[in-house]
Amino acid sequence: MVIIDLTNILLLCINTKKLTTWSIFISRNGEEIMQKQKMPFELLIVLVFMFLAAAMCLLVSYTIYVPKTPLDIIWKIKPGTEAKIHYFGHMVAPILLTLCVAMFVTAMSMIYRQRWAAYTAIAIFAINGIADGIRIFKDEILNGFMGIIATLIFIWLIYISLKSGFFNPTNPKMFKINNK
Repeated sequence: MVIIDLTNILLLCINTKKLTTWSIFISRNGEEIMQKQKMPFELLIVLVFMFLAAAMCLLVSYTIYVPKTPLDIIWKIKPGTEAKIHYFGHMVAPILLTLCVAMFVTAMSMIYRQRWAAYTAIAIFAINGIADGIRIFKDEILNGFMGIIATLIFIWLIYISLKSGFFNPTNPKMFKINNK
């Protein structure tokens, strides 16, 4: 339910480009200060991808643990993959669930402007890029290069978001501070 609500919110924000994040922190003199800043559109693209990837990890793990359900239709996307994943199923499913949780927590933390989450997302994409690089040497040259290009694009989008000041809540250039 939560994932569906977040996905709807993110898709609505893509249409309007008006996602606003609020942050509250205590200033030096003890007053509560509200900050308002629009989320960079580049970051929104990354977040949508991360939420969808987390959902896919969860779905694949579920189909491994509970086979022969209507959800097995996902294996029609890449027919040869089902046999490979089910062969190593008991090793793959916990890894996919861990990745699902890591991606979801990272994406949620990026919404809350946590700088560590941006670096964690870069690490997740970099590890994926290394895996795509290995695919090049396993006779999947096109898939490997496309994966590396996609990885570099996502890392670049996160880098742009980092440089925009979105993850720096004390940057006075980026915020309109209203004392109340």
